[in-house]
Amino acid sequence: MDQSQNGAPVYIPIEVDNLIRQLEQYLFYEEIDGQKACFTAISTHYAISFNHGPHQIWGLSSVENQTVVTIRNQAGQMFGTKLVHCDADVDFIVVYSEFPLVSVPPVIGLPRKLERYILLGYPNTDSSYQALEGIFSSVELDDKGRMRGSSRSKRGYSGGPIFNYKGELLGINVANGSSSKFIGFNGQSTVNELFNELNSTFPSLSVIVPAYYLSYKYHKDCKFSR
Repeated sequence: MDQSQNGAPVYIPIEVDNLIRQLEQYLFYEEIDGQKACFTAISTHYAISFNHGPHQIWGLSSVENQTVVTIRNQAGQMFGTKLVHCDADVDFIVVYSEFPLVSVPPVIGLPRKLERYILLGYPNTDSSYQALEGIFSSVELDDKGRMRGSSRSKRGYSGGPIFNYKGELLGINVANGSSSKFIGFNGQSTVNELFNELNSTFPSLSVIVPAYYLSYKYHKDCKFSR
């Protein structure tokens, strides 16, 4: 995707399936009672997930690094990671692996208004990951530094990575939330539709923590777009 002179995105056709297969290496999961909880690699050694539900018991303490979390990649390879950071307010956790999770870190990009994105996650217990398409109708941040997206995600997508069509990691999905102050789009909408729709049309938008926010503390290990 490139920018036109008026600032609106210009989309270049790509093979989405091929792109997703390239990006799936950054999607990891933890098995919890038959469910797959998403983790997203933001660098070679660090991964991010959500802090609600089964993860909310992971509060920080003097022995936080003793909390071991086993996550797997798409090939089923297991990695023993340690909890290094929790943020219950923004809703994310950070784990560290001494063994590299990926050989090449994802490129971290900045979300742009009207930019389409792809969200990966595990909405079904008996299948591999699935992908949802969304769009940033606004890059306005809420009071916790989070954005809203239109993918209307559900259980199984929390902690999942959000990429643009250039393959840059834009953030992770942490929850569904109120669409207050945001105008959303669904996966079938075009960029020029729905500008005048009321927020109540979209009662459940994705809540997204931007990748640049997540990586600020680990910038030495992350790769940023130029």
